[in-house]
Amino acid sequence: MHISKFTQFVIHILLQSYIITNIGCYTYSAGTLSHIEPLPGTERVMNYKADVSLVSNPSPSNPKAIFKVMQTPRIEYTEVEKYKEIKEVSELGTSLVFGPLVIGGLLLINKNLVLGGLLGLTGGVAIWAAGSDRGKKIETGVYVDGSKRLNYTKGESSSAPKVKVGININSIVRTYQTDQSGFLEVNIAEDFNLNSLKYLYPDQTFKLKCSTVEDGGELDLSITVKDFAVPFINITNDNVDVVTEEQGNLKMLGKAFRNEEYKILFEKDDLIKIQYKDKEGYIPANSGTKFWAVPDYLEKYH
Repeated sequence: MHISKFTQFVIHILLQSYIITNIGCYTYSAGTLSHIEPLPGTERVMNYKADVSLVSNPSPSNPKAIFKVMQTPRIEYTEVEKYKEIKEVSELGTSLVFGPLVIGGLLLINKNLVLGGLLGLTGGVAIWAAGSDRGKKIETGVYVDGSKRLNYTKGESSSAPKVKVGININSIVRTYQTDQSGFLEVNIAEDFNLNSLKYLYPDQTFKLKCSTVEDGGELDLSITVKDFAVPFINITNDNVDVVTEEQGNLKMLGKAFRNEEYKILFEKDDLIKIQYKDKEGYIPANSGTKFWAVPDYLEKYH
């Protein structure tokens, strides 16, 4: 078989050249924990944490306090991925070296990779086994660890329907339940026996504690008498004149007698405007002793 000179030249060049193919595998060394990501579909609600807030204060015209209860779920993830930073990479591999056979020595391919050991010989082409990469490097990346671990987090808050709530005022405890929207209305004066009493000081304070029965939500408030009561006067003088003003002139309406009680409508200087029967009249401010009570005190409890 005749081989042309050109073909002989190409074969000669190939035999004089080194062709190196590296086949590498890498080992990763994980560093410090970077972050954890829960796996979707593995969550479950463990319990709820309730939060109680006051939406509306009671007032004499409406003695109902309005509360709002929100709940936040505590979620457990049973499967998570733990991500760690890669600290170092070590490379092991083999190299296929095509070229003239070298016997009795070492072939240095690069400054890190040392080749040695004759594996085989095929038609003047040698295959060498690679040693280890002696250089180490720092890389940025993630290392995924899919092992199981419980991971807890908070979900999104929402209204708490049908939640039992206890309210304590003056050691009197009442239990209520929120509506479908998480709201709760409480008649402070009526439910806690504050409406049948007379109070001498409008700033007298009552401690109110509102707490959910099961989920740990609590709210501490202070309720004062003037939050649900209005002023009255108990007449301590005899035969007090009750007058009114018509067209700039004073007109006698009648008499207020000792121990009678009237609702105070307005106070100015040394005069008090009272509800006198079905009319409004004025009496001297020093006609008696002031006290505070719920607006319908005279109708219901006098």
